[in-house]
Amino acid sequence: MNREQVIRLIKELDIQPGQCIWDIEERVYDRLGFSNVDCSRGASKECIIFKNEPFVIKWCKSRYRDDAVKEVQIYERAMQAGVAKFFPPTASLCCHNGLTFIVQAKVDCSVSSCDFQTMNRYNERYHTASPKIMAKIQKCMYKASDGEYARRLNSTWMRAALVLYGKRAVKDLCDFIIAERINDLHESNIGWKDGKPIILDFCGYR
Repeated sequence: MNREQVIRLIKELDIQPGQCIWDIEERVYDRLGFSNVDCSRGASKECIIFKNEPFVIKWCKSRYRDDAVKEVQIYERAMQAGVAKFFPPTASLCCHNGLTFIVQAKVDCSVSSCDFQTMNRYNERYHTASPKIMAKIQKCMYKASDGEYARRLNSTWMRAALVLYGKRAVKDLCDFIIAERINDLHESNIGWKDGKPIILDFCGYR
């Protein structure tokens, strides 16, 4: 499915601001079939996951606080800061009915949806990470919340980031997370892509 086909699909679905997600999902499944697509939703964004494509489509439920656009902007700043490897490529796609739809590279799974065997394998592979450095990373995560909304980062994910990319790269990521106030890195918002740690939802929670 190319860019033009995806834009045409969005216009055919004719999603409206504030529309009931059940109506949207029914329309998506009727149009594409349960075997080809899945739908997901979070606190502020909706997502269409194409099972046979390397990308997902996201948009914000409200036109007044666009967290989908915010993810595009954060990804662009991540590239400038040299930490884009921790984020899936994210770009604006089109606007329709006052909503901005973005396209984002699909990850393999979130930490929360990853099976036990895979997580155990990652634990064994990345076990050499220093507990002392991991504690410093967690302290950075709490700083990003500014006392409002702290999350404890998954330890396996932290180990993988340290072993694969090193302390300097993870320190740069921590600085970026604090600067961007990415305060909602629970286990459904971080995950894995080709065995590497990645942040799949990074607009933060306010």
